[in-house]
Amino acid sequence: MKERIGGNDLAIFGLGIFASAPFIVVLLIGVQIAPDSFSPLKFSTSDFATLTAGIIGATIGGAISWMLARQASVETLARDSAARLDDHKSKALAILLKAQLITNGFYTNREYIRAALVKANRDGNLALEMWLIVQQRVGSFLSPIELNAAEFIPLMLAGKAALINECTLMALRFDVIEQSIDTYNNRREELQQMMLKYSTLDRSTGLVITEIPREERSPYEIKAKEIEELIQTIYRTAKEDYIRSKKLCADLSSTFHGYFGDSVFARLDDVEIDPHKRAVS
Repeated sequence: MKERIGGNDLAIFGLGIFASAPFIVVLLIGVQIAPDSFSPLKFSTSDFATLTAGIIGATIGGAISWMLARQASVETLARDSAARLDDHKSKALAILLKAQLITNGFYTNREYIRAALVKANRDGNLALEMWLIVQQRVGSFLSPIELNAAEFIPLMLAGKAALINECTLMALRFDVIEQSIDTYNNRREELQQMMLKYSTLDRSTGLVITEIPREERSPYEIKAKEIEELIQTIYRTAKEDYIRSKKLCADLSSTFHGYFGDSVFARLDDVEIDPHKRAVS
């Protein structure tokens, strides 16, 4: 950012020089006409030249000092402005990266379930309940995404308060779905342990066969129903929120690209290519 010295500043500088000129002229004329009035000072021609040069030099020196100070002030303001812009870009990039992490998390959760359904369809087991198809996931994808209020400053300056709300909402929804998957893992493991005494391994097929006496099935069926509803809800939510979070990333990148006009924030396009002609949704 460059700042020029304005007309008012030049006018003030010129006014100062012209204001001092009459004083210098009167002083010199007075010394020449009535030298006794300035007694006991004695001025020679060389003294007049020295005095004149000194006054003019002081005036010019003051003007140069003022101009240097003015230039230093302009440069300081420019550096502060550039530093502030870089800070805002850094905050914007942090928000965009976190939104992309959330989107990747939803995608991973969706694919973790969808891959199991594709395999079941290929093996002819798609008619089974989903909880029998989707195994426990090992580990957690991500820890909760923490959003810093200061990171939203660029969105506030861009007038995009709605995107701030969407960012916080998607972060909360991602945290909830991660916790829901952990709950599914734990409940499915508990049910497997409960049914273990009724289970045998068919070595010819590698399948675990579970036969629970009819009179004892009720508590197992209740737990199985809860787990089934949970995994279906997780899958539906992951699909919906993945689409929503992709739109959030696109909106953020478009907003920052327009606000900063910087190639760092090039618009994000949906480049996902579905690798399967899936028989399941």
